[in-house]
Amino acid sequence: MASKKEKEKPPTADEAEAKVLAYMVAQNRPYSSTDVFQNLHQTVPRAAINRALAALETQGHLSSKTYNKTVIYVARQTPREGENDGAEAAGLEEEAKTAAEAAKETEALAEEEKSLARQVAELRSGE
Repeated sequence: MASKKEKEKPPTADEAEAKVLAYMVAQNRPYSSTDVFQNLHQTVPRAAINRALAALETQGHLSSKTYNKTVIYVARQTPREGENDGAEAAGLEEEAKTAAEAAKETEALAEEEKSLARQVAELRSGE
C-alpha cells in the first residue's frame, strides 16, 4: 500500500516574505504573483505569496505596476530617497580628499624629478 505524502507545514509570514524577496532579488525580473507561485514550485501557498508581495511593496523592497487586473512586482534597484544615512556620502568625500592630496603629492614629486633631471644634465654637460 502506498503511503500518503507527508504534508509540510506552510512557511510563516516572515519566512514567506524572506523566500519571496530572495527570489525576486536573485531573478531581478518583473513577475506577477502567479509567476512567483509557479517559480517557487508551490512551496509557499498562493495567498501567502500575495500577502508577502504586498508587504514587501509597502516596506519598499519591491515596486509594482498594475496592468488591467494583473499586478507586476519587481525588486527595487536603488534605495528610496531618505534611506541613505549620509555614511556613503561621507566616505566618498573622504576618498575625494585623499585623491586630491595624492594628486598634489604627485605634482610635487614630478616637479622635483624635473629639477633633479636638470641638475643631472648640468653635471653631465660640465664633465
